Amino acid sequence: METLIKKVATDAGITDEQAKKAIQTIGTALKDKLPVVMHVQIDTLLNDGTLTEAMKSQLNDLTNRTEAAFDEMKSRAGEIADDMKNKMNDFFKKA
Repeated sequence: METLIKKVATDAGITDEQAKKAIQTIGTALKDKLPVVMHVQIDTLLNDGTLTEAMKSQLNDLTNRTEAAFDEMKSRAGEIADDMKNKMNDFFKKA
């Protein structure tokens, strides 16, 4: 954010602290108007990052959540298969 603070302070003729507050206010206003999925992109840009970095961060987060969901499904599928196996065994023992 330092690069942006310096630019705003110089261009607007205000102190660094005033520029920082202005940037934070704009960031908050943008977040209020845009979907939550874009908040990380706003934060990254305001902190001297790039959209590419923000997108990589979001993609990594999505990948991690997807992997966790598949792990949960795999575990649950195993439990269901074991349950079905036990019920089938019980059924044929009774028959």
